[in-house]
Amino acid sequence: MKSKMKKKLLKISIGLWLLTIPMNLFSQPGTLDTTFGIGGKVITQIGLSNDYALSVNILPDSSIITAGYYSDYTYLPEGNNVFLSKYHIDGTLDNGFGIRGIVKDTIGSIGSQILATAIQPDGKIVAIGTVGSGWSAKILLLRYNSNGTYDNYFGNGGIVITQIDTCSLGGSVAIQPNGKIIVSASIHNGTNLDFGLLRYNSDGTLDNSFGTGGVVISTIGSGYEYNSSLKIQSDGKFVLAGRTYTSSWAESKGLIIRFDANGLIDTTFGNGGATITSVGSAPGYCVFNDIALQSDGKIVSIGYSIEDIGNGNYDNKNLVVRYNSNGLLDSSFGANGVVLTDVLGGGDIANSIIIQPDEKILIAGHSGEAYPDITSYITVSRYNDNGVLDVSFGTDGIVTTNVSGYETNFANSIKLQADRKIIVAGSTSDISVLKNVALVRYDSGLNLGIEENNQQSFFTIYPNPTTGKVTISFSEIITDIEIFNILGEKISYSYNFNQQKKIEIDLLNFPKGIYFVKIYDDEKSYTEKIVMQ
Repeated sequence: MKSKMKKKLLKISIGLWLLTIPMNLFSQPGTLDTTFGIGGKVITQIGLSNDYALSVNILPDSSIITAGYYSDYTYLPEGNNVFLSKYHIDGTLDNGFGIRGIVKDTIGSIGSQILATAIQPDGKIVAIGTVGSGWSAKILLLRYNSNGTYDNYFGNGGIVITQIDTCSLGGSVAIQPNGKIIVSASIHNGTNLDFGLLRYNSDGTLDNSFGTGGVVISTIGSGYEYNSSLKIQSDGKFVLAGRTYTSSWAESKGLIIRFDANGLIDTTFGNGGATITSVGSAPGYCVFNDIALQSDGKIVSIGYSIEDIGNGNYDNKNLVVRYNSNGLLDSSFGANGVVLTDVLGGGDIANSIIIQPDEKILIAGHSGEAYPDITSYITVSRYNDNGVLDVSFGTDGIVTTNVSGYETNFANSIKLQADRKIIVAGSTSDISVLKNVALVRYDSGLNLGIEENNQQSFFTIYPNPTTGKVTISFSEIITDIEIFNILGEKISYSYNFNQQKKIEIDLLNFPKGIYFVKIYDDEKSYTEKIVMQ
């Protein structure tokens, strides 16, 4: 009984295998994963005209889901239609999903689209979007079974349409631990738009115990507020990000609002519950497209700013902003919390963000070269915890990809798979400049190709391969570490126990080669390799 009341004792023994291996067996972080599709790329035609993947997600069986909208008409006279596509881990379409891996549907007479998805623990897919257009648009919420059929236990045959006032635009979606569905939106208030938050029961009905009839509308600000992202904190609070503007688009600013678990504005956050950030000189034009939460409670928003470069010309730059948990800018990140990145000299837009287990920041979007070049590229950038580009990733922290070889490439969503490979979804043009769905997968460098038994989930080792120092991140407290050579002799080592659940081990003076790490808990042991380059 006493042992059950104590934290698990984790002992690490590292045996030295002094075998030098060719280092070209291990790809540099940011390299295309050639085991996926053709050379790391998958292109899928959904409709007859333009296909846009706006979301990518990972199902419990590690298969990949994309969602968005497509059209069968070049000039879209009939509007857009929703789609989902499902892929095996190698990038091939799953023929057991929909029709040859694709589900398509026409909802509404003037078009619909899926903006984001969330995956329930049972593998069902919840999708948020908008049906209709202009000031008559409505929130569209869909739920699918894992085989692509609508879930008939949800709404009206798997479909829920919600209209608040005259116009309601879908934003993002998340699943609470109790199974209830949280949706962010932009809701018309009679004059302009406000941030909205809606909660649905698991059957698709609005949860009357939340807000007013399941709906909460922000009372902050007097301008137009467009929501683009939603995250749920570990304490149950809701963080929403987007943009706000008053008199003109040229005065757009980044906006973050936090609600408590009951749907009330959290007045301890920012200035009375919100933080407005102005970046750029066009004047002050910036947009937040996505948001992520770090394990230490800090909040990272990404998007783009517009800079005035003179002579009536403007330049988009990737924008990354980090806030402390209280909503104030984090001065330890970039320049007083703000990082601007000019990727290729032309327009840059960051659309999606994830935080790696080692707290590095990954963002995906698209960038173009300076005028007169009109080609845009999928771009993935990785930043260290201080906001500086991670030079170990791609070329000086940035990877650019032309998926099809033609002029238009967009990235709208990024996820980290269970094996820690990076999957990005977007669109790419064909020879006739029509758009097809694009999926691209990259190596992240986290446990890259050398995980001994991946059933473990309570620790992460990075970077791996390494040139010296390696960090082991645990979900339990480390109390003892031992390192042995291949003869079983205890050797000296240095480490920095800098965080309760993270330890840094210095292997700089060890010979190059493969090292085995064996980690014990009170039930079993786990073995993993570290490669010294």
